[in-house]
Amino acid sequence: MPPSLEILATGSFSIPNSANQCRVDLNAIEKQIEEIGAPARALDTEILKIRSAIERGMAMRNADYAGFIEAGGDKLISELQAVLSAKISYADTLAAEIQNLQQPLQITKSNLLAFLAQKQEKS
Repeated sequence: MPPSLEILATGSFSIPNSANQCRVDLNAIEKQIEEIGAPARALDTEILKIRSAIERGMAMRNADYAGFIEAGGDKLISELQAVLSAKISYADTLAAEIQNLQQPLQITKSNLLAFLAQKQEKS
């Protein structure tokens, strides 16, 4: 584990030995921040697909209401809306969890950027 990533395990920040190590640590932290957010992005994509399906269903209902009801379209839209509601609720919870996970990484990233700026000023 890069020294700067020790913050997650120990809660402390280790100063890198060199500007190159600092860049390596920054890349690792940025990758980890990106990976932590991946489930939320996937969930957002699912939510968009469900919303799109609901919109298509509503358009079908408006075009042929009797046929739509006969085919069970109203039940399908209700089910999709329930799934959408659950996904949105989970997305809200997930966003808070992701923020809690990313916060120490963002702090470490800021510290590394400050350290790198100091190293560049000296050279």
